[in-house]
Amino acid sequence: MKSIISIAFLLQAIINTVNLVTAQFPAEPVFRCRDTGNYTTRSDYSRNLKVALNTVGNMDTYNGGSFNSSIGVNEAAHVMALCSGISTHWGGNCKDCIHKLTVQLSIKCMDQKEAVMWGSNCMIHFSDRKILGALDDWSRFTLPDNQKGSLVNPPANFDEVMFYFMRRLKMDASRVYC
Repeated sequence: MKSIISIAFLLQAIINTVNLVTAQFPAEPVFRCRDTGNYTTRSDYSRNLKVALNTVGNMDTYNGGSFNSSIGVNEAAHVMALCSGISTHWGGNCKDCIHKLTVQLSIKCMDQKEAVMWGSNCMIHFSDRKILGALDDWSRFTLPDNQKGSLVNPPANFDEVMFYFMRRLKMDASRVYC
């Protein structure tokens, strides 16, 4: 069991290192509006969405930088917000980040039932369907590799390098823990 945890920890450390070195977030927030339908300002969904967004934006407890809220039964609104370590630990303000994205997203994806926006320190995603526990890669976003001195250059070699690191990690872990 210890070896599995150690391998998982090392894998996460490798992935985080590669992501930190190669990722440079765009200056403007990035958003996507999903065309799953619209809502009217007087609908139950609109009211539920406002309450859910307000709930997530006003959560005081730090929960690993992850916040979510689901409001309503019929015409339910589901909201998820994530803050990076920068916005929660090093002087940034998670609430402000979420609030700014919420305002921008409501303008960019006006009356859409599903949308997501990524800022440099946080992201917010709302939908008329359950978000947590649902496997759906629609809301993913890949950062461009615009640094010349990245660990993996060109980016197409990422899989090759990751495979090499994983094979080495597996061999090293089997020697240490066997």
